[in-house]
Amino acid sequence: MQIAEAAQAIGIRDLRQSALMKAAHGVTSLAEITRVTKDEGLGIGESDQGIGTAW
Repeated sequence: MQIAEAAQAIGIRDLRQSALMKAAHGVTSLAEITRVTKDEGLGIGESDQGIGTAW
């Protein structure tokens, strides 16, 4: 089992999931999430690929 899978199994959100929850609550924007996470290798940034599918 990978670290990310183990963390998710016990309810820990990854950076993108946490950020999307904050966007849903108006704390941040999708543009800010894309700006910050595109350098993290999360598969988003150049397009909106992945946005809205992490939940």
